[in-house]
Amino acid sequence: MKKNKRRRQFYNDKDRNTSWTEEPKGRYIDFADKYALGEGQTNKYDESARNMHRDALKQIEKTKKIRKNILSVFLAVVLIATGYTLMDVYMIRHAKPAEMLISNNDGANSSMSEMTVSLASEKIESVSLDNSAMLDAVISQARNSGCNSIVFDAKRSDGTIGYQSSLAEVDTYNAMSDAGNDSTGSLKKLADNDILPVARISCYVDNVATNANPSMAVTDTNGIYKDKDGDSFLNPDSDDAYGYIRDIIRELNDCGVQVFILTGCDLPGSISSSYNDGFDVLVEKLNAEFDGKIKFLQEVRVELKGTNSESDKISETLLDEEIKSLESINDNQIYAVYSGAEHKVIYDLLSENGINNFILE
Repeated sequence: MKKNKRRRQFYNDKDRNTSWTEEPKGRYIDFADKYALGEGQTNKYDESARNMHRDALKQIEKTKKIRKNILSVFLAVVLIATGYTLMDVYMIRHAKPAEMLISNNDGANSSMSEMTVSLASEKIESVSLDNSAMLDAVISQARNSGCNSIVFDAKRSDGTIGYQSSLAEVDTYNAMSDAGNDSTGSLKKLADNDILPVARISCYVDNVATNANPSMAVTDTNGIYKDKDGDSFLNPDSDDAYGYIRDIIRELNDCGVQVFILTGCDLPGSISSSYNDGFDVLVEKLNAEFDGKIKFLQEVRVELKGTNSESDKISETLLDEEIKSLESINDNQIYAVYSGAEHKVIYDLLSENGINNFILE
């Protein structure tokens, strides 16, 4: 009875011939495909049908794998690009602008000349101001050594001018030499890369302008005065000599240079007392001329050897001892450091000793 009842239930089931509602899962199997023939089945083995089906399955798997690899590569590229973008945004937002190297310790009303600067500078050749490959190398080198600024010779100790100047006097004296092709563009590019450009000017030692215009020169009974090295000097009391120095500073300031290092401000001891020379005297006049809007620094030259009588090999320990023995400088001075050691080594040792105003020559 039970058996007949189950039969009736089976044959009377209205959903008996409907499709299975659950979606098929897993991979296709082909163990019976060799017996498939067209739309029907047969017990005759057909190798070609089996191979066709297997090839189709392999092609489907291959396509899926290719798509998966393409998607993985795309996601990896997007992830890396996003990471670099976020890193650039972070560095830009947290980078210390070149202007921040100049700090105001005396209140909002202090002039530029009274502010304190922290310059870790790399000395470069003026010809590198080409706004091209040489300048890019300068920027890279400054970053590698940890420097936040560069120093270039705007007016050298021989009297030549190291930047592209438009001053009539520079042209008249034929003073420009070994200057970069694009000084103005280079100064802007340095600032855009958060590297402060600093101009160094040899003030009174000048063998070019004194010969071209002897009225500006220090003279003696024999004509233009020359020291034991054969150098001649601009007269600190000459209005024309002062105007020449001032105009060079003004031209560079108009190009964005805010900090100047003045050297060669003192005449030889044998004649110094006869003139109003010296760093302080000149800076006082310049500050009045520029309303204190420029920072002037006096260079203090030091040499770090890092060697002793027993060995010529440079030792960081000896370098550190020499740095610790350096005389302190004031806010208007900067060390010009000469050493045979690598700049990065000197930079690290100076920083560890709390010295943050220096030029690596």
